[in-house]
Amino acid sequence: MTDGPPLPLLLVGPVTVDVIAGERLPGGPVSYGARVAEAFGIRARILTIAGPDADLTALEGHDLELVEDPHTVTFEIDDRPEGRVMRVPAQPTRALAASDLPRDWERAGTVMITPLLRDDLDIESFAPVAEGAQRVGVMTQGLQRKLDGERIMRLAPPVDNSLVRTCSHSYTFFRSEREAALWTESQLADARAGGARLVTTRGASGALIDGPNGPFEVGAFPTNNAVDATGAGDVFATALILALDEGKQAAAQIAAAFAAASVEQIGPAPLPSLSEIKRRLEAESPAADEQMRGARA
Repeated sequence: MTDGPPLPLLLVGPVTVDVIAGERLPGGPVSYGARVAEAFGIRARILTIAGPDADLTALEGHDLELVEDPHTVTFEIDDRPEGRVMRVPAQPTRALAASDLPRDWERAGTVMITPLLRDDLDIESFAPVAEGAQRVGVMTQGLQRKLDGERIMRLAPPVDNSLVRTCSHSYTFFRSEREAALWTESQLADARAGGARLVTTRGASGALIDGPNGPFEVGAFPTNNAVDATGAGDVFATALILALDEGKQAAAQIAAAFAAASVEQIGPAPLPSLSEIKRRLEAESPAADEQMRGARA
């Protein structure tokens, strides 16, 4: 008797148009996640929503369910000395929902849920899909973003939702350091009571991973050619979820190395293969091979 083929990876969320210095570039966590899956040799299932102006190149080679809309989420990004300012001049006219999934996509082994704004995913509808998965990654940024009167994105505490209230040990929540600072004590308590991992990304300072066995830090993997940090957190999150079979510490190191590779290019371009990333880790530290056999997830 065999266990059968592994259940697939499902990526859910909108693609984006990122306008940086007047240049229109493809983006969105599902675009970066698709590149990570490709690097792992995984053909993902992707549910997304976009308008006719979207560049879907990064999604090629995967199974795609595209909800067509007149508009694509568009970020006008202005990097200022005091920080990044993002204006959202356009977004789809409706939210993605679990009812948009093809019937045979409702079961998945790993699910990455990646809202970008509060209105772009009916996140409650995906709770049954997540409940049946072995691993669930949730990018919480979309739960914490709201638009002001000029459609400039502002951060706020995360809205209450069933994925936080009913999470389990299979869940990993990904937050930036700024986002994590706004979590309420009750939301932290709900996540910890369910046994979820809380991952706080810190850019060039690495990440903090807090799980049932206590927190640990992972440093950023060195790079000498950083050109575009956009999407690095999305790459880190997807790589960490996909690498958990290597052990949680090894998965964090693999994720950091993938994030470093992503900042060395512009936009969601192809990434080095998983085997190449492991070679880079071994070359960086003589102890990396032993660390990559760390505690099992």
